[in-house]
Amino acid sequence: MERKKLVLLDGVEDGEGRALFLISALYHCSVDLLNCTIRVLDASQPAVIAAIALLRWDTGLDVAPVSERDVVQNTSIFRGARLYAAVRFRATTGLHLAEARFFDVPLLVALQFPDEAAIDPDRLRLLQAAHDPAILARHIVRAVR
Repeated sequence: MERKKLVLLDGVEDGEGRALFLISALYHCSVDLLNCTIRVLDASQPAVIAAIALLRWDTGLDVAPVSERDVVQNTSIFRGARLYAAVRFRATTGLHLAEARFFDVPLLVALQFPDEAAIDPDRLRLLQAAHDPAILARHIVRAVR
């Protein structure tokens, strides 16, 4: 039996984090992600937890907040992941970028209204995706393939 691909998402919803936007993008690509295990990091707000549960119910996706069961002692959840995705308002502060890079996990970080210091070709490529969940969904699908 083939092992499911692991996709990690940022679950912060606050002044910088846009977890609900990211979760809404998954509705646009749910059929393409049925062969994935999707885990949401740092999901603590009730609205995010509820949105994850609704997404799972509505689509049948294997999606859940990261739990203790997901984290094996002395092992990072990033080990073997196919993607770490996030949508943020201006900057990448607070994301698990160092850990993702350490484990060679591809990053998909879309910034809404990025700070000038955060602008690079990758950020510009994802600027529309940071504002349109359907476009973000296409980027997610391409990154997971």
